[in-house]
Amino acid sequence: MSVHVSRLAALAALLCVRSAAAQWEPQWIGTWHYDEPIRGVEPVDVRVAADGSVFAAINVTHHSQAHATLARFESDGSFAWTREHEVWTFAGIDVLAGGRVALVGESDTAGAPVYVRVYDGASGDLVWQREAASGGLQFDERFDARTL
Repeated sequence: MSVHVSRLAALAALLCVRSAAAQWEPQWIGTWHYDEPIRGVEPVDVRVAADGSVFAAINVTHHSQAHATLARFESDGSFAWTREHEVWTFAGIDVLAGGRVALVGESDTAGAPVYVRVYDGASGDLVWQREAASGGLQFDERFDARTL
């Protein structure tokens, strides 16, 4: 009896794995061309806006400096734009009300290490920014979370 149950459990697990794998098929693959000589690229975060566009936070290193790069891809995967800000540590992004996107991180600027930059999600225009001397970023490996 236990052998039969084990085979059924193994079959059920296999079916679950196969159906779960099917859910992760990409709807599109987007690419962008970077004009600077890149030394490193690290994906940080991805957010999907209400209109289906996708914002990707990417830590890009060029000219010996890390840059928090915010990239927008349209809902069909076509590349729209990137915006970047020199950083020390990159915390992430979040889609806000009104189609805006927030980029949060820690810069290497003396006296104002923590920053928040808010961009218009459609045009990529910088609409608001703040830097603060107090505070800092922490990374909690237990929850894979960056906190300000």
